[in-house]
Amino acid sequence: VKRNMKLKHIDGLFKILRGYTVADVFEAVRPKYKDSLDQKATSIVKDSLRKLNLEVLLPAMQEAIIQYLSEGNMSADGPIHEFLGYMEHDDVYFNDMSWFQHFPKMLLMKNICDVYKVFEDNYSAT
Repeated sequence: VKRNMKLKHIDGLFKILRGYTVADVFEAVRPKYKDSLDQKATSIVKDSLRKLNLEVLLPAMQEAIIQYLSEGNMSADGPIHEFLGYMEHDDVYFNDMSWFQHFPKMLLMKNICDVYKVFEDNYSAT
């Protein structure tokens, strides 16, 4: 590990270690973003899975939730789609990626933690 570890790997290593050592990565996130999805919204989230690039979406979504939702400054009634649309992958905004156009637009920030968990649970199951 010592010979192959470079500074560029530190962020990835930190995220992996955090995943192993922290029981709930969203522990510091404000409760107003942790409402449960109803059955209809859960079905919509599950139906969108096949059309989304979860390999790109999940890590960025997790980081955005952890970084920006611990203070509660953002409205819980705003759309998740708008919040995530300006996240970047390889210097391209999610809004400019074709797969992101399939992200359900009616999902609200108050459900973002539950949306993430539905994505994660179903991505892991595939």
